[in-house]
Amino acid sequence: MSRKNVETSTNWRHPYRWVWADSAARSAQSVDSGDLYKRGLQIDTLTEYFLTDDSPVVWTAAGGSGGGSGADGNDGWSPILAVVSDGTRRVLQVSDWTGGEGTKPTTGQYVGASGLVTLVADAVDVRGATGTTGATGATGATGPTGATGATGATGPAAWSAVAAWAGSTAYVVGPPSSVVTYLGETYVCTTAHTSTGSFDATKWSKVAARGSGTRQITFDLYMSDGSVLTTGLWATEIRIPFGLTPAAWYVRLPNESGSIVADVRKGSGTYPAFSTSVAGTEKPTVSSAREASDTNLTTWTALVAGDVLRVNVDSVSLATRAIIDIICTES
Repeated sequence: MSRKNVETSTNWRHPYRWVWADSAARSAQSVDSGDLYKRGLQIDTLTEYFLTDDSPVVWTAAGGSGGGSGADGNDGWSPILAVVSDGTRRVLQVSDWTGGEGTKPTTGQYVGASGLVTLVADAVDVRGATGTTGATGATGATGPTGATGATGATGPAAWSAVAAWAGSTAYVVGPPSSVVTYLGETYVCTTAHTSTGSFDATKWSKVAARGSGTRQITFDLYMSDGSVLTTGLWATEIRIPFGLTPAAWYVRLPNESGSIVADVRKGSGTYPAFSTSVAGTEKPTVSSAREASDTNLTTWTALVAGDVLRVNVDSVSLATRAIIDIICTES
């Protein structure tokens, strides 16, 4: 009887009183005198055995020598077996009995390794072991690209509009983060704060450096009543935001021909004294003319951020207005 036949036939019948997996199962078979001369099948050798004595138990293979003929007993009952599931296992269960005489045995038992058993867990799985997993199949073709999703909402601006830095002003990290210009360079706020009287570079990140090139400082000197200029220190102040190196000066007397000698002085702090000349021996000078220039300054002092400049008129004749331009390069 092959395993395939057992699994595919749900109502298999055979004429045996007993079915054993092997000789050990046969030897363990419980019998009584009513079982004499009934037969069973040992599956591992496909051998039929008759019970020829019950005390002691003697099993005689079909065709073997035996004793004398005894009285005929009742015909034995043959089980009708059905394949049932026990989780992933498949086992044989006695669904009925057929062909016998006398009282029919009870149904519902299962075929175990040593005979019929009551518990399904003790039944023999009639299926073979699970085979090895097959090789992974080839990867399928890539599916079509899905439709483009809807455009998300516009997020907030990362930076604010650029403005000149100022004291006593609240600056934020954002978004949008505060962006300012200071001394010709551009910064974005990295630490929220309210500014004081001086720029704190530790709370900002520079995003654009000051471009290199030339810068022009202009002083325009004139009297409000149109009279001739006076000597001495003039009120106009210019604060230097970054380092500059004076390279040339130009002086124009737009109203008339005249003479003037002007000194450029510097100071620092809140109340500068303006006691230091930066012009060296090359002071802006016009002599009986309307303009003059010096484009190769060698004795002027370099200017640094924070310097404050004012003009002092050392001497003047006839001039009612003087425009002094100082050309510098960034340093």
